[in-house]
Amino acid sequence: MNQLKLSLRAADDPRIVKEENGTPTFASVFSLHNTTRKGREETFPITVKASHELAPTLVNELKKGVGFVVEGQLAYYKSPETNRETYSIWADNFTDITPPKSTAAKAS
Repeated sequence: MNQLKLSLRAADDPRIVKEENGTPTFASVFSLHNTTRKGREETFPITVKASHELAPTLVNELKKGVGFVVEGQLAYYKSPETNRETYSIWADNFTDITPPKSTAAKAS
């Protein structure tokens, strides 16, 4: 299995894909992972997906700009027509949820 633990920041507000009785049961959020290699910065777009009991956490807490750590399975896909690469993580756990940098600075 390709389990990983990654620190991300939500780049957009969450999207509810499916809900039952007003409670999200499947949701996703587009996020960015910044890394530095060989003196240059790279940003990787990653979609984080959550279902069942984690979907409400994703929807309620991972708003645009919020930082978080996700543990889960990494999935990779490369379109044969366009060569576009996409990454996604099926979440098993969320930790270290922190408010957006601008909000945290105002609270100080």
